[in-house]
Amino acid sequence: MNIDEPKPVETCCAFFASGFLEKVALDLTSPTDASLDSPNRIAPPLAYLSVLHGDRERALTNRVATLAARCEKNLNPSATEEDFLLLGVALLEYYQQIRVQQGRVPALRLSTRQELFRRLLIGRDYLHSHTSESVSLAQAANAACLSLFHFHRGFTLAFAETPHSYLTKLRLTQAREMIEQGTSVLDACVAVGFSSPSAFSRLFRARIGEPPSQVRRKFARSGKKSASLSGTINA
Repeated sequence: MNIDEPKPVETCCAFFASGFLEKVALDLTSPTDASLDSPNRIAPPLAYLSVLHGDRERALTNRVATLAARCEKNLNPSATEEDFLLLGVALLEYYQQIRVQQGRVPALRLSTRQELFRRLLIGRDYLHSHTSESVSLAQAANAACLSLFHFHRGFTLAFAETPHSYLTKLRLTQAREMIEQGTSVLDACVAVGFSSPSAFSRLFRARIGEPPSQVRRKFARSGKKSASLSGTINA
């Protein structure tokens, strides 16, 4: 894995055995009696399990970071099975959000709703991968193989905001993380695709609640570094 960054970067990827998360989900949603009668029963697949998740509150980041540190130093290797179990439960709590989002997709037939939601996820992934570029609604809709109308309507209903609002929030969140890590306000502004520093500052303050310069000063004084997790569940 190559990470194109000027400063040293560490990453950790947790890979689950095939069917592990599905089995945990089955146990979470089944009566205890069912598990007692058949503890090794086959778990059904979970749709949309490998999708993007954000972790601004570090609920998952801290757990993965602790696991990585122990594995790197070979400390308590026997505890890793328990760590993966608890991490799986935490990830499945995020998965509930996906089910709610799918349920808001405007389609009567289940198969149509699933296919439409799958395409909306592709369109959302396209936004995530083009935060530093000028992205049009047509480009995102084309990536999702949907018309402008159906993409915009479906996206807004599923994710509770328009594609433009979602992309703007995504860019500002990334900019805040960069500023908290020591990047200058101007460099962060350019890196996330804004051409006007003044417009960037206005939007940043409106969405984040404080100007970017204040965020930089606050973290410069504290010497703290922020961390975020935005990736996929690998099942």
